[in-house]
Amino acid sequence: MELVLQWCSSAFSDRHSRARVSLWRRLGYSACGSQDSEYFEISFDGEPQIELLILLHIMLLLDDAYQKLDLSVSVAGNCPESNGGTTHLNGNIFPNEAFNMSKKSLLPKRVCDALLSLADMRESLYGLNSLEDDIEALERCSLARERKLYHSLVLRINERKILQKLRNYASQPFEINEHSSPRKKLKRTTKKTG
Repeated sequence: MELVLQWCSSAFSDRHSRARVSLWRRLGYSACGSQDSEYFEISFDGEPQIELLILLHIMLLLDDAYQKLDLSVSVAGNCPESNGGTTHLNGNIFPNEAFNMSKKSLLPKRVCDALLSLADMRESLYGLNSLEDDIEALERCSLARERKLYHSLVLRINERKILQKLRNYASQPFEINEHSSPRKKLKRTTKKTG
């Protein structure tokens, strides 16, 4: 959560960030929590927690859309009407927690760009060493003599691999849309035969 707020404050005001997080919470979403810390999970295959995607959507809403959504939540008494596992508010569709919706539908280019920025911010916490440097260090490390270092490197390498998968995951949706749409394939085929 701290990285999300840092990312948001680099693009928006603190007031913007606080208001958007407040609306996200009033919609019934929250991050995972542990020892006074809030965090979002990224699965081993790079898929971000759906609550993170929804928070990024809300952070990136245009002011008019945000005002309408905020008003809808206020008027509905913090209990917006739900239908079939999703909350529909002024053209914004957010999945309810119990509903298993495709996360790909929550990945417009701006949200993907935000995910890429967050992955870079998290990666920068590891300093100048590359993932390859960490793998080489692990190969030189002795489990018997340097137990803590060994396990630390294993965790570090696995997290960095997950960050790579998050980058791949965030890059796919708009690459597919820009380069592989059926309409463009049809036009190319038409030009060849016509």
